[in-house]
Amino acid sequence: MTKLEYFEWCDFWIEDENNKEKPRVLLIGDSIARDYKWPVVELLKPRVSMNMMASSRGMDNEDYFTELFYILNPQRFQYDVIHLNNGLHANHLTAEEYKELLMKTVEFIQKNSKAALILALSTPVYRNETAYENEDNRRVIARNQKMIEVAEQFKLPVNDLYTLSYGKEELRQSDGIHYKADGSKLQAKQVVEYLTASLQ
Repeated sequence: MTKLEYFEWCDFWIEDENNKEKPRVLLIGDSIARDYKWPVVELLKPRVSMNMMASSRGMDNEDYFTELFYILNPQRFQYDVIHLNNGLHANHLTAEEYKELLMKTVEFIQKNSKAALILALSTPVYRNETAYENEDNRRVIARNQKMIEVAEQFKLPVNDLYTLSYGKEELRQSDGIHYKADGSKLQAKQVVEYLTASLQ
């Protein structure tokens, strides 16, 4: 059964929808992706048009797939590259359940888009008392390993945002999850490297 968080949210960003000339890129993620979206837009302008879906929903929530279809809608959008992350929410899921749902998500995206797909590992969770040795970060590590397994199965590239962000406490906000502007810019630079490679 789907377990909901106290706050459930979803943000859509649709840029220059009438423009069919430039390549179109889609970011799918959570608040981390929402934060690095703006620097990604700045780094890619004016070469591409950018869409985004950032959501708190776990992949066990059917609303997630309703929202995903809204932003994928092949009648409206023809994406060239999709960058996907979902791993910091739905803490009730086991690693194996997460893997099965990630496979379902990848298949759903591939059914509804011909875009190249990149999987992005979730960023680390830091706690002042225990640093990275905490339950939340252990869950991130386990899920990231499952994402790597899914990527290998579907022959997809993996953007390792975990290693990039690990150990950079000066770029982290006090909640141990989110990043200051410089942290989001660092992540955006690597996201753009993967997007550019796929576009080429």
